[in-house]
This record gives sequence, C-alpha cells and structure tokens, in this order.
Amino acid sequence: SPLQFPVDDEVRVMTPNQVYDAYEENSKEMRKNKYVVLGAGKTGMDAVVYLQRTMKIDPVDIAWVISQDVWMSSRNGGGSPISHSLLLLKHDNDTQKAALEGEEEGSIVRLDKDILPTVFKFPLVSNEELKLYQNIKAIIRRGRATAIRRRSSNTNVNSKDDGVLVEFGSDDHSPWEAFAPIDKCIFVHATSPGPFVNGYTAFQPDHQAKETSTGIFNSEKKMTLNLLFEPPISISMSCLAKIEAIRNKGTLDLECMKRLMLARDMGEENPLIDRD
Repeated sequence: SPLQFPVDDEVRVMTPNQVYDAYEENSKEMRKNKYVVLGAGKTGMDAVVYLQRTMKIDPVDIAWVISQDVWMSSRNGGGSPISHSLLLLKHDNDTQKAALEGEEEGSIVRLDKDILPTVFKFPLVSNEELKLYQNIKAIIRRGRATAIRRRSSNTNVNSKDDGVLVEFGSDDHSPWEAFAPIDKCIFVHATSPGPFVNGYTAFQPDHQAKETSTGIFNSEKKMTLNLLFEPPISISMSCLAKIEAIRNKGTLDLECMKRLMLARDMGEENPLIDRD
C-alpha cells in the first residue's frame, strides 16, 4: 500500500520489492544512491540487511527512521515467542521486567543499549543481523513521519540538487533533512501494517478487543487470515491452510478435534475419551 501521508512529486519512494527488482535490473545504478528506510518492523529490518548484505551499500549511505524502538528475540540466544510468553507469565505480564530478564539471559536483544524499547513485536533476529542494524549510525528517532517534502535549492525552478525534508507529527520534533539530493535519495517504504494487524496487535499489552472482530470463517466462501498463535505468522497461516483444505474436502471432524483437546488438557484418565 502507498505511504499514508503526503509525499511531494519527484521524491523517490520504493517498496523493498521494488528495490530488489531495480537492483536486479541495474545494480550499478542502484549502488549510486543513498537510502532512507522508513519503518522499524521486521520488513524495515530486512531492508537494512538487504541493502548491506546483497547490494553492498555502505552503512554511512543508509539512514533509518524509527518511530519507536522494539525488543527483539535472539535466534542465537534461544529466543522465541514461547520463551517471551513464559517470561510474561513469570512477571505477571510486566513487559519491561520480562524483556529485561530475557536480555540478561540472552534470549531478547535491543538495537541500542542506551535506549529502552517500548514494545515487543516478535521479530526473530540473528547476531549477524543485529550487527548490521547497529552499523547504521544515522538513526532518526523523532516519532512517525507525517510528510516527505521537496526542499528547493532554487526558488524559481526545480533542480536535481534540491533536498528532501522528512516531517514528523509532533511539534517537539523538527524536520529531518535527508543526506542526499532528491535524485540520489531513495526512501524505502517499509511502514505497511500488513494484512494481520488486528490479530497481531492482540498480543500487545495495550490492545483492547473490538466488538467488530470476526471469527476465522465468515462464510462458506470467505475466511479471515487471523493469528491463531503468537508469531511467527507462518505457523498460523499453515494451520489455517490445513483447516481450510480439509473443510473443503468435507473431512473436518470437529468431534475428533474436541476429543484431542480434551486428551491434551485432561490426560489419559479423562473419562470422556473413547479409547476404542
């Protein structure tokens, strides 16, 4: 989806997929640009990695606009959504205490030791990826971007030497002037919330359920791709695909599924289980 705020004409905005396609088509030209990554979710993180690892862009030629720092699960430290849930249970759903203990044991990491993240959004990262994130020194923490404007170097005509300003919603934060002229600065759009945002936010501490929420199967022909479990999202989507496939075949045995759940929750002595 397009950026949800005004962007002036001739400002170069590309999605990560468009960056990939353009690089495959003309890698030499793409390496001449400087890049501003918008978004600190996993897509933004992956864009930062791709720019350095594949495109060989020098970290000094990459800027990163981060609206809020996030806690991340460490792949090398054994971090996972399950380990995070266990820490939340231990600390009575105190997200900061859970995250700080996870950081001590190595299962949870953050971008900057001097900045305390405010949210946990389930990104699973390796030590190598974290190092690539930390290579970026031009990190702009001024809240959410609200507009990208052309800053004219000549009051009469547009010029390739014109600059670019990123504006932010809060009066406390001044605009940030990009580090390259407009024709050499590419903004990587990684701010889309994604199709599972409703199910995703349900795992956030400040989430409040909405009365408009729907189930998985809205009708015989339509289903909602929501989260069944904590991320990674692929687990939930794989389970939904399996359920949809057997439902279409007419082999979805709800009674059997109920019995399996009872067996799991109540053990072998459950009198409701038919052992024949």
